[in-house]
Amino acid sequence: MAKQKKINNNIVEKKVNLPKEQPFNNFLEKFGNQIIWHWVVLVLLPFFVYIKTTGFQFIDFDDVSIIKNNFPIITSIKNIGLVFSTDAFLSRHGDFFRPMQTVIFFIDAFIGGERPWIYHLSGLLIHILTVVSFYVLLKKLGIKNLTALFIALIFSVHPLLSSAVSWVPATGDLLIGLFSILLFNSFINYIKSSGKIWLILNIILFILAIFSKETAILLPVLLLFYYWFLSNEEFNFKKVLSLIIFWGFTFVGYYIMRSKVVTSTPPDFILGLSPFFSNLPAIPIAIGKFIIPTNLSTLPLFDHVFTGIGTIILLVTIVLIAKYIKAKKWLPVMGFVWFVLFIIPPMFFKLFYSKYLLEYYEHRMYLPVTGLLIIIAYLLDNNLYNKRRQLYYWTPIAIIVLFSFMSLIRSDDFKNSIAFFSNATNHGNAGACAKRGELYYNERDFTNALSDFEKSIELSNDEYPPAFFNRGKIRAEQLKDHKGAEEDFSKTILLDSTYTEAYISRANERIFTQNFPGAMQDVEKAKQFDSSNARIYSTLGKVYVNASDFINAEKAFTKTITLDSGFAEAYNDRAFVRYKNKDFNNALQDCNQAIALFPQFLNAYYNKGIIYLELKKPEIAIKTFDTTLALTNNFYFGYFYRGMAKKEIHDMIGACDDWQQSVNLGFKMAQDTINKYCIKH
Repeated sequence: MAKQKKINNNIVEKKVNLPKEQPFNNFLEKFGNQIIWHWVVLVLLPFFVYIKTTGFQFIDFDDVSIIKNNFPIITSIKNIGLVFSTDAFLSRHGDFFRPMQTVIFFIDAFIGGERPWIYHLSGLLIHILTVVSFYVLLKKLGIKNLTALFIALIFSVHPLLSSAVSWVPATGDLLIGLFSILLFNSFINYIKSSGKIWLILNIILFILAIFSKETAILLPVLLLFYYWFLSNEEFNFKKVLSLIIFWGFTFVGYYIMRSKVVTSTPPDFILGLSPFFSNLPAIPIAIGKFIIPTNLSTLPLFDHVFTGIGTIILLVTIVLIAKYIKAKKWLPVMGFVWFVLFIIPPMFFKLFYSKYLLEYYEHRMYLPVTGLLIIIAYLLDNNLYNKRRQLYYWTPIAIIVLFSFMSLIRSDDFKNSIAFFSNATNHGNAGACAKRGELYYNERDFTNALSDFEKSIELSNDEYPPAFFNRGKIRAEQLKDHKGAEEDFSKTILLDSTYTEAYISRANERIFTQNFPGAMQDVEKAKQFDSSNARIYSTLGKVYVNASDFINAEKAFTKTITLDSGFAEAYNDRAFVRYKNKDFNNALQDCNQAIALFPQFLNAYYNKGIIYLELKKPEIAIKTFDTTLALTNNFYFGYFYRGMAKKEIHDMIGACDDWQQSVNLGFKMAQDTINKYCIKH
């Protein structure tokens, strides 16, 4: 079909003579042709705004599972082949296949090892390359030099995109942004010149883009849209046929490799149409925060205010785009198509606790926002430049200055884990508050941890299971409030009947309250959801121990060790039941293994001392109890049994001193032993 002649959206730049009383305007007009200086500014502005991110730490969120947990792998460049056979978390199977992101992390680790600065620096460098590439693309699309500079600078410091530059796990979005824009540039060059070098480069860039993020599969739609509607060249199907074939082969190859890693389909409430419809507010919110970049969050939830603002702006934009379609002004139409194409795919996925933790990612706006900026560039060129020259100059400059300071401040939310979760908590995020509580818990700051868990419960209106679960842990372990802990674990299970760890923890509390049938029920329920969880069988073993069924207890602890050979507590527990079963040699081996896994394991040394005492080796028992008491000097059983060992070697003075210390620490029954052996001394 013959193609109609297209309207050229490119705008011919005219030399404008400005009055002498406008020296700054004159300067800008001349600066508009200083392309080298444009490049300098495009590099330096984002560099100085974001260079401080190289001093930021890893965040105890995706950074841990993607990078920190994989340091043994990514710090060895010989393992780089794994990027094509593992998911984004370097697991054999998962939901996200992002090889190019992992390649970047391998390179970072090769250069900087485990130090966070290199991972942040590489993200900043990718962003700067993207900014420059976007500037080049705008010019190729017919945007004036000065307008292209303004728009690229706004992109470089837009606060909505600060998370993409400041947070290491957003590297995949930076990469697809860079490769997509470079792909577009190479495609335009190919269409104009038919050069094979541009054809080859286009193929390479498409491969890099799709292996950065799966949404790159939509890029050919955008490229063909440009060729049909915007290119000055007559549409020649034969010219793009070879590209279409290569794009197809690339997709097939990618799909085959991805299918070996992404082997299972998440349930409908995680991936599918249901998540898509529930995620629809992400579109107006993205537009709203693009225009008014405030209320930004590290872990954003849907915001009714910005949903309303964005909806109004979206409707106005749709009306405007409809007029442009009617007038055959295709550049802003392409910008809108760009935005829609790349914002929609992530909306088909939803986290399990998304309502309380994370409903969308701001860094995923990195590529879609470039489409909106193309629309703004067109409006700036066609309206303000020709009609309101003062606004054309001063408005973008004011925005760039304002956004630079906003992003400079905003990036601090990613400097460490506490700042990261505090930002989201301040926006009413119950999940982030619980995550911050977990950080305090791991630092043994139980006061702040408990406060955060209770605040999380309040923010979620008593509906966020992890908050109840974590509060239950503190009640059980620190407050010794076993009844309250059991209530929290029960509430967790009521809210989420699949919460395996809550069943295990409630079983342990029921052991404390001697509700052994209830504990056994919880263990069996936990098995239904995760039969390979080693803690289930550890808890089962404890149930048997409390029922004095040491034979089945040993079997349970053996199963625990089979599932997790690094479970030090399970070795110590099995040592105890083997001691009860008179299997002293194997009990000693288990104690030694527990100590090898955890050299400060107090109870393992204590059990080992008890076994040596039983084996009539009091001298070795005394040395073992010495180690026990070196680890803690308030363990009254340690003093008591060291006293028993000293009695065996007839050191009654030492024995009586140890028993007295045991009494002083609270073991009143030791007084009977003192009365029996020490009074006459």
